Amino acid sequence: MIRAVAALAACALFLVPVLTAPARVVAAVAGAGFVLAGAGVVAGWPQLVAAAAAMFVLAYATALALSPGGGHLVAAAGFGLSLLVLLQSADLARAARTASIGPGVARARLGAWAVLGGGALAAAMLGTVAAGGLAGLVPHAVAPLLTAAGALGVVLALGAIMIHGSRAARAWWARSGGA
Repeated sequence: MIRAVAALAACALFLVPVLTAPARVVAAVAGAGFVLAGAGVVAGWPQLVAAAAAMFVLAYATALALSPGGGHLVAAAGFGLSLLVLLQSADLARAARTASIGPGVARARLGAWAVLGGGALAAAMLGTVAAGGLAGLVPHAVAPLLTAAGALGVVLALGAIMIHGSRAARAWWARSGGA
């Protein structure tokens, strides 16, 4: 059941870039990602699924670069949620390879992903509305500095998450009797 969820996510990750910009290069890169995702989910190799995710992101970035109108907010949010669902469902399928995952577990994961997707979409829409309202207030000379400050904030936040995550992982490993 959970492998079917991963397969549906891989289908969505293939379709979003191809429908954004129907070019051969986009279809080829997305197709390679689709093959890697299928092989990774069936074999239970997280490295192949991670490589597939990278291929899908590359395909979507290429599609956005080739698309004359740019991207759409709902498509981008759907792409990000599908990427999350692919990675989490493939990891769950790998972790429970010999166990049977009942429909209750799959429903609970689907519900959590739906809530996360709705929240992400609402936050993206709120951010878009707020950015549109604030765009007229910012002088053009200051805009690149604000962009750089925002990028620095994102990098620092990701670094803090990674450091906290590695500390938590080491603490868990020590508690569980690891080396």
